[in-house]
Amino acid sequence: MTMKDEGPMRNRAEIIDCLKKIPAILTELVAEASPALLKKRGVAGKWSIHEHPCHLVDVHPMLIGRFIMFRNEEAPWLII
Repeated sequence: MTMKDEGPMRNRAEIIDCLKKIPAILTELVAEASPALLKKRGVAGKWSIHEHPCHLVDVHPMLIGRFIMFRNEEAPWLII
């Protein structure tokens, strides 16, 4: 999905509304799953349900730092 004026999310308010809903959606889905299902890797080499939110927790500080940099700097640098 691109950030153009086409597709399901067309403006800032829609994007913010979607982002606000993510924690509740993830919490509900994870709460309903059994511990065995949370740890199961459906495809070899791919992450389990458990590993996905763990990754989000790990990268959260880095992403917030990037967003702040993009907001505050005219030409932010980005190390990939």
